[in-house]
Amino acid sequence: MQHDGSSPNKFNGERLWITQETIDEYLSEFPDHRQRYEFAKNYVRGKDIADIACGAGYGSFMLGDDAKSVMGFDISEEALAHASKYFSRPNLSFRHASKISESKFDVIISFETIEHMSEKDGDKFLQDLHSSLSSDGTLIISTPLNRFSLKHRINTTPYHLREYNEKEFARKLEVNGFKVERWFGQWNSVSETLAKPILPGLSLGGIVRSGAHRLLPNMIRRPITNLLLNNKIEQVNNSVRIIPDDLSGASIQIGVCRMV
Repeated sequence: MQHDGSSPNKFNGERLWITQETIDEYLSEFPDHRQRYEFAKNYVRGKDIADIACGAGYGSFMLGDDAKSVMGFDISEEALAHASKYFSRPNLSFRHASKISESKFDVIISFETIEHMSEKDGDKFLQDLHSSLSSDGTLIISTPLNRFSLKHRINTTPYHLREYNEKEFARKLEVNGFKVERWFGQWNSVSETLAKPILPGLSLGGIVRSGAHRLLPNMIRRPITNLLLNNKIEQVNNSVRIIPDDLSGASIQIGVCRMV
């Protein structure tokens, strides 16, 4: 997650170092990022918003189109400096994540954050969000949907410490003071293919989750996987969409939550 300093418009690990001039170019390569923030804009009009793990600041900037005010929070001073330089606007400010408890917000947004934390740190993170949200406020939070039985060893990227299936994530939110009012799934062509049944009661994703695919030699497994998934970046990007009340073919789970 470190920026090598060579360019302010470079993708490194989990960060997008982009500017207002390059935002459309970069988010065309990462339409799921844009789509999540566009989704969140349905909840922020005229409200005071916190964007947690704001990174380069492009998402906070997008939210500022509709929100009364936006504060972007991050643990990286480098990211905050970049965001302040390239994404400033009158109703937007950027602060270190340690300062979130100094304000109250109508809506808190946390996209693709908690999976970078251990179980214990994730609990503390959610408790901090709970204390910073107004009593009738809304938390919009997303994380990868991982139903693999070996998820603690097989995450979607090496940057993630803990990923959740939907039951685990709902429980984690609940024990830290949140109730999911509505689920949304962010799908793409690969996640949808994994969910589709190939035989009655059996899906490709189910085979992968069971580990049975590992019985095949890699030289056989790889071309079968390519044939079934047809995993081309352009096709995956063009198929990204958010579907309400359906996580069956989702790669990302999004919870719209209230405090309890």
